[in-house]
Amino acid sequence: MKTVKKFPQIVVSLLTAFGVMVSTIPVMAAESADSLSAEPVVTNLLSSLGESGNFSAVKTLKDANDENRYSYLPFSSGGYLIYDSKFNIVAEYSTSTSNSYIESTDLVYYAGALQYFTENENSFVEIPTGNIVGSKEYFTSYFNAINSEVKRNYAKNRSSLPDTRAAHYISGNVPNYKHNPDGICGSTSAAMLLRWYDIYKNQKYVPSSLESGDGVDLIEHLRGYIDGDVPGSVAGDVFTGIMSYCSSQGVSHPGGFDGYNDNYVIGRVDTYGTPFLLIIHNHPTYKNHWITGYGYNISGGTCYPIVNDGWGDTNVSINPIYASQIVW
Repeated sequence: MKTVKKFPQIVVSLLTAFGVMVSTIPVMAAESADSLSAEPVVTNLLSSLGESGNFSAVKTLKDANDENRYSYLPFSSGGYLIYDSKFNIVAEYSTSTSNSYIESTDLVYYAGALQYFTENENSFVEIPTGNIVGSKEYFTSYFNAINSEVKRNYAKNRSSLPDTRAAHYISGNVPNYKHNPDGICGSTSAAMLLRWYDIYKNQKYVPSSLESGDGVDLIEHLRGYIDGDVPGSVAGDVFTGIMSYCSSQGVSHPGGFDGYNDNYVIGRVDTYGTPFLLIIHNHPTYKNHWITGYGYNISGGTCYPIVNDGWGDTNVSINPIYASQIVW
């Protein structure tokens, strides 16, 4: 999670713009194990993935308004999904491992894909980093603002795509880095992308002096290009930082950035075969997070980008309603 800076953005009056849309979204409490096992969005995804849910281990997650809105369902053979009962969607899932942040914490507040928090002495703490976010009032304001952005995406991104028979991936493993000590996930995500290009496309992308298994040297070097003195980056920061860094290495990088669209993800994977970066939970006042993508899966008409989450977990799929912009 990051503080947004640079590239001023237009603040839209969300309550006015989305008041009509809210009435079209189904509202219900977090699902019990029995009702969750009968929920078509959940059962259809499980079927398409060839997974079975451990419904006896369902865990309820709260939203910032203390509503039991989300359900965490671990898979019987490893992996998990998180179901949002308000939007009737799967917010995120993984077929690789269970979610250690949720399973190791008694009380979890969920703010959308990859956003896990808990409460400690009247302050809200980001579970993956241990960073204090702020007071209950601040966290509630943050959640409600981001949730309004997601409502817009929910209403806008209702197109149905034909389901894939299997997940689509680019060739070559994308490095999985988690070094993000103070909110520099833009640099962390960019380092994964650039190292992939270095390994599989052109070995001039990363000099040997910056190569390491954990990516720390490269990430810290990119900090000056992307995050600067104040951690936090938007799409323009990340794109121009990547291009400036590549120029310093004598590399002409075929990069770009735009608003999120499923076709960009599908094109990056199927046509170009290259990784991409996504900014999620983008908001002009509050927070955002960067992740590195390298595949997608389409289930129930929804295209789920497959990403390294920036916290050290890989092969995580997120619902695209949380994505704002894409950089490549």
